[in-house]
Amino acid sequence: MLTLNYQIQIQSDLKTVWDVLTKLEHYKLWAKAFSPDPAFQGSWAEGEEMTFFDPSLGGSKAIIDRVEQHRFIEYHHVAIFNPEHLQDIDSDIAKKWIGCKEKLELVQDKDMVTLKVTVETHPDFSSMFNNSWKAALPAIKLLSEPDKSE
Repeated sequence: MLTLNYQIQIQSDLKTVWDVLTKLEHYKLWAKAFSPDPAFQGSWAEGEEMTFFDPSLGGSKAIIDRVEQHRFIEYHHVAIFNPEHLQDIDSDIAKKWIGCKEKLELVQDKDMVTLKVTVETHPDFSSMFNNSWKAALPAIKLLSEPDKSE
């Protein structure tokens, strides 16, 4: 496994950034960095199953390992599935994907929140994660910061 790290500073508060990360209406906007029509189903609670998907592309099933409200989310991927929702755990790509972990940590310092993302993944997915998170982080920042025009 390869460990990838990303971060961005956001002029906001923990709750606002958390909501942008975990509420579906916001997720659909910033996760376009990963796929054209992103969505998720499930609960952001420890031990719960989350499904991240794009109806036309398929997706990934993950288990939430750790959650600290407004501070930390960690999950690991346990399967992939195609657009017809047929689960795959046996193909070569599925075997490389299963076990990938993602951690999102929020750290408040005065009026700034640092969002730190750590991904543990097979090297075959490093380019996808690099490109996607580099596009997603500025979108999360934009959605999280108050309107500067006021």
